[in-house]
Amino acid sequence: IVFAAIYFLLINKTNDPGSVAHINANMTLRVLPIPFNQFSYPGLSKDGNWVAFPAANANMKWDIYYMHVSGSEPRRITTDSIGSGFNLSAEISPDGSLIAYQRPSSNASGIGIEICIISSLGGPSKRVVQNGTLARWRPDGQRIGYVRFRDPSPKGTYNLWSMKPDGSDNRPEFSDTLGGGGRFSRYSFNWSPDGRSIAWIRSFQGGYQEVITRELESGKERQLTFDKKNVDDVAWTKNGFIIYSSNRSGNTNLWIVPVEGGNAQQLTKGSGPDIGMSVSADDQRLVYLQQQQVGTLWVTDLNSSRSQQVTFDDRVIESLALSPDGKKIAY
Repeated sequence: IVFAAIYFLLINKTNDPGSVAHINANMTLRVLPIPFNQFSYPGLSKDGNWVAFPAANANMKWDIYYMHVSGSEPRRITTDSIGSGFNLSAEISPDGSLIAYQRPSSNASGIGIEICIISSLGGPSKRVVQNGTLARWRPDGQRIGYVRFRDPSPKGTYNLWSMKPDGSDNRPEFSDTLGGGGRFSRYSFNWSPDGRSIAWIRSFQGGYQEVITRELESGKERQLTFDKKNVDDVAWTKNGFIIYSSNRSGNTNLWIVPVEGGNAQQLTKGSGPDIGMSVSADDQRLVYLQQQQVGTLWVTDLNSSRSQQVTFDDRVIESLALSPDGKKIAY
């Protein structure tokens, strides 16, 4: 089961290098009334009024939905329902007319991920690239950046590409050859307001990530975090801050740090995890996903088909093992 929330914030930037954000003390937090038990990474329109997100219906078919933040009934946008949507995302174009989203696909080399485009009004969708994920619109709406995996590059290297919204002029932007977190790697990026730089997550050996900014033309990089903690996502505000999701305080919450570097300030608190954020153009609204996976352990008598619930603590349950005498379970 997962939950999402809308977070309204006001960020004021000073001119002092390394300064911290001054957060509006009157900011409010509101949970969106989404009528689904399972949904994934949401995208916020630039005017802050609309949210697009993948969600599963009662038959566990995933589609992209579109709704007003006032709490109106979500409208299904796609008709190409898929069987699995965990960690999928939806991204609204700067003018609000299109939605970029990802979906699993079958191809000659097995199961992959492809990026599709659809009108925010619904209709037919168009696949614009295969073997890509995490589509992010450049702020001018002229290109879509995405992470591409299957390239002739070292294992664990992530490659940032971009294309026009129709899928043409597909080209590499840069390859992160310094990252090497192996199976502990995470990936995320977001454009700067002028589209000339990106904020990027780099994974390191040891299973942790740091937030990096990079000027795409010059290749100049700046490391903003030195926590050796997990980082899930990044967003770049118009007034010069990077918002990122990190477990640096123990729980995974949202933090904010100046683009020039400096002290990070905690933006959200609680058990989390708070991930997958998207910011409005005026930096006044932010949507993020509070994702909680829960499960319970049951046992079934194969002769009578009677079932009994064993655990009640809403944890993620996996790797079960039954004792030889059938009286105990390790998990």
